[in-house]
Amino acid sequence: VCKKINGAWINFKTDCKKKLLGSDRVSAGFDGHRHDLLGNFKLNSLDYKVIASTISDVARKLGISIISLLEGGYDQPSLNQSVLEYLKGL
Repeated sequence: VCKKINGAWINFKTDCKKKLLGSDRVSAGFDGHRHDLLGNFKLNSLDYKVIASTISDVARKLGISIISLLEGGYDQPSLNQSVLEYLKGL
């Protein structure tokens, strides 16, 4: 399944499965938000919900639990909203 994030189609299910097979930890890099000057990934807050939902779906299908670690996020208003959306996606 491909999802569109910020104008780009990404095959999250395949990429997530490859990454999650070797780990139970996910680094949630919130500096990828478009208002965060460090990440330069141009994501919006709702993109974090899509990402978390995809990770959660893949982990559930693999029968594994995951731990999400907060990392980055230096624009406070964007960070607040992005974390909220990420948690909704889990």
